[in-house]
Amino acid sequence: MFEGGTGWRANDCYTNRDGKLARCVWLVVVFCHRLLSQCCGQHRIRRHPGQSTGYHCPGKMMEEFLAKAIFHKYWLLIFLMPIIIFGCTMENLPFERSGYLFVESLIHPATGLAASREGECATTVYTNALAAMVFLHEGNRPAAEKIFEIFKKYYYTQQRNFHGLPQVWDPCSGLPDTFSVHWEGETAFLLLALNYYRQVTGSYEPYQDLAQGLAVWLAQRANMCEQLVAEGVANMYAALLPFADDPMIEKSTDRLRACFFSKGQISSAEYAHCLEHVVRGALIFGDTTGFRQIPGFARSETWDFDHTTRVSAFSAYKDEQSINVELSAQLLLMARIWQPDLPFDLTSLRGELEKLRLRGKSQPSSIGLPYFVAERGFENACALPIIQPTSYLLFCYWDFNPFAPGKKCAAELPHT
Repeated sequence: MFEGGTGWRANDCYTNRDGKLARCVWLVVVFCHRLLSQCCGQHRIRRHPGQSTGYHCPGKMMEEFLAKAIFHKYWLLIFLMPIIIFGCTMENLPFERSGYLFVESLIHPATGLAASREGECATTVYTNALAAMVFLHEGNRPAAEKIFEIFKKYYYTQQRNFHGLPQVWDPCSGLPDTFSVHWEGETAFLLLALNYYRQVTGSYEPYQDLAQGLAVWLAQRANMCEQLVAEGVANMYAALLPFADDPMIEKSTDRLRACFFSKGQISSAEYAHCLEHVVRGALIFGDTTGFRQIPGFARSETWDFDHTTRVSAFSAYKDEQSINVELSAQLLLMARIWQPDLPFDLTSLRGELEKLRLRGKSQPSSIGLPYFVAERGFENACALPIIQPTSYLLFCYWDFNPFAPGKKCAAELPHT
């Protein structure tokens, strides 16, 4: 790359995060200044008397400037100047925009489903529920509706044989992995996205049948909520609340709440052990008693992507030492919404998570977050951006509660 007299390379525009635009512009200025100086020197062009800056360059000198740029092999840099400056400004896009562009870039053009990561034919119901909420929040209703259409089609093919949605889907074909589990928490998240769709548009239509079918199935599954994990139980409760005018579903929500706050069952919230339970307790039930457990999940790790960046965030479980970026982003969202009730300040967490920004491949202006800080769990878990933590960081910027948009929590904890 061309090196000016400033001691840095044009390539630094892509590696240094601070002052990129200023340095790139300075590179162009230095380069042009040198060529102009040579041209003016050869043609003995001098400043006007009293002129403190700039050159008086007639047409002949401008021709010489272009000739030097071409014949002295600087043509490549001239061609790349707009690209250099554009590249330097891309990272200056606010995350509300660059993060949204990343989620949008995951849409498969043939099916409308969002992949979990770029270039992969794998996704989940949960992933697409998050994507639909992002699109609806930003006014991209057609993108959200394409997602809902896929699941509506599946629902209609099942009808009376409907037993929830398979967790894993292929965004390239738009088909489910029929051997994957039908997890209640994932199905509930799609209903949460449909609830938000109704809030935005004023109606569930044309997805009324899908929404009602999901609600009925989840209400049936609530009868065995003692056997379901607590985070799934909480998702189901929040998703079913808008249908609680139905006496049967109202009983189901009461049962789900009882399961979440029970003791010694699979469904029981364990605030001291699972950070996700703390987040669900606050954002869904309005329970802040888990806040005192949060410091026990604090962790610090060196990012395996560059082996340099030190990140302080939170693990998903008390007995894990690794940072979970998605759960850390969920915690940040909860902290922003419940800040007056927190006994400590978590505002620095946003800066810690933003250290992990990774540029997307298919959309150069896009930025996403990885799932882990350490390389664990699955391939490139720390090196490729993924939709879940990116969506939750967007929700943080928007103060958007996906379990109860526009509200601090889905339902207040009942007084005892």
